[in-house]
Amino acid sequence: MADSSFSYTSIFRGKTLMVVIPHEDDEINVAGSTIHGAILEGVHVICVFSTWGDDLYTPDIRRREAVKALKTLGVKEDDVIFLGYPDGGRYGESDPYIYGLNEPITVRGRHETYGTKAAPDFCMAAHGFHRPFTREGMIQDMEDVVLAHKPDAILCIDYDIHPDHRACSAAFETAMGRILQRPGNEYFPVIFKGFAYKTAFESVPDFYAPHMLSTVFARDNLPEPSWETSNPAYAWDERIRLPVPEECRRPLLSDNLIHKAFCCHVSQKGYRYAAKVANGDQVFWKRRTDNLSMQAAVSASSGNIKYLNDFLLLGSSDMAKPAMPMDDCLWAPPEDDKVKTCRLTFTHPVTIREAVLYGNIDTESRILDGTLRFSTGYEFRTGPFRKNGLPNDFSIEVQKSVDWVEFTINEAEGSTPGLTELELYEEEDTASMIHILADGNFAYDWTVWPGEKPKISAWTYGSDDDVSWEMNGSPSSIGQIQEELNRLKKPITICAFLTEHPDIWDEAVFAPGSSAALRSLRFHQKLDRWKNTFERFRQKSQHHALRKEAKKEKSKK
Repeated sequence: MADSSFSYTSIFRGKTLMVVIPHEDDEINVAGSTIHGAILEGVHVICVFSTWGDDLYTPDIRRREAVKALKTLGVKEDDVIFLGYPDGGRYGESDPYIYGLNEPITVRGRHETYGTKAAPDFCMAAHGFHRPFTREGMIQDMEDVVLAHKPDAILCIDYDIHPDHRACSAAFETAMGRILQRPGNEYFPVIFKGFAYKTAFESVPDFYAPHMLSTVFARDNLPEPSWETSNPAYAWDERIRLPVPEECRRPLLSDNLIHKAFCCHVSQKGYRYAAKVANGDQVFWKRRTDNLSMQAAVSASSGNIKYLNDFLLLGSSDMAKPAMPMDDCLWAPPEDDKVKTCRLTFTHPVTIREAVLYGNIDTESRILDGTLRFSTGYEFRTGPFRKNGLPNDFSIEVQKSVDWVEFTINEAEGSTPGLTELELYEEEDTASMIHILADGNFAYDWTVWPGEKPKISAWTYGSDDDVSWEMNGSPSSIGQIQEELNRLKKPITICAFLTEHPDIWDEAVFAPGSSAALRSLRFHQKLDRWKNTFERFRQKSQHHALRKEAKKEKSKK
């Protein structure tokens, strides 16, 4: 972006981005601002929908709206792909991933993927046949669509409360695991996982605040109160925050690109949601794919070894259940196993400098101490694991020519202590970012209104460097900047950069705002609310027309 070292091509490590989502409108909930920002930078964006979202509306309607919304964000129609699975219903009752375990299920008279006249389903377009409604079918389609395009980066839905979202996430992660386990694999995309509900669709309607605020996670109604997000393995403070292009943070909804894109989804009453979704940042959690464990042979004294290197963080026998059991993702040696050890053996000697271990997602069970042992003779003790399956990241003394790595559980609590993933890396993640914060929110051009004294800080990602500051081009301390802001009389330009890597920087302008200007903003926001009220009435009539169209089409079948 113009006033920052940030670039999408840098964070995505290339010029192709794939967005994988379950329903038509989730492209905005999960990645709307990111899609548009990436396209402005010349990134080729491909959007993949796993279902038609056709529980109430026809695939034709949902496709038409998705194509229009994505065109608003800058995506070409040819880059919109539909896997062609049915909407699984609000409670997942018709989800092929959840219920198509052994044989295809039948949904609304169909048992295989389907398309429209304007858009065949992916399997038909790619292979000339429709895919059966099974879990394996969805996983295979996910694998095929990724390999067909081999994007440099992938943004994918994670474990929202909706079963279709969970199924899409699990199918993608399983497919990605298979890709990474292919002998001699050399494809390592950058992967980001994000939510459509608690950070967007069900978040806080704070758009009309005096400032553009950053994303808030709505913590109400989480399956377990101790979780920080809808995926217990993701800590809120460990999220990656991507900046938002100017068109997506304009202060009036009628001018804001996110609102314009949402208004294309008339069947979903999309006009209602931009006030929750349009924020000053967009948040994700990064999943690395250069994990050496993916190419290792796994053995263990007991327990199900497939879970140790399958890329699937969460797995459940009942994804339709709101508080789904985490019973299909854990290597957990039984209590009578006196060894409790797993081993990863490599096809050739490797170098390891970092280990990341995910414990089990259980409020009762946890590893309290373990030993990582290397074929080189090096070993270290882990100490207590973090709770709820959060990652345990260990930077270790660099080990070269490693033939195998063992992990032993020395001490634990609860009935099922174990691991969901054991990740080993040759290199530490070097992607670094910085952004100036005002009261914890991403600051771009920030107006300081009468009576405000914004607290300035810097958000950093991927670096432990100290942060250095400049004010109006001269070196300064954060204390001096804060003092100047507390008595701000004229605009100042603040720059923050990583001390050891000054090429990683961010800049923001803070300007004093008058009481008259604040009243003007509030007046125009009020007018904007009224304008959008009339827009709602207009869209309601369009919505009713779509309902009639959908009912008419369904009556023909």
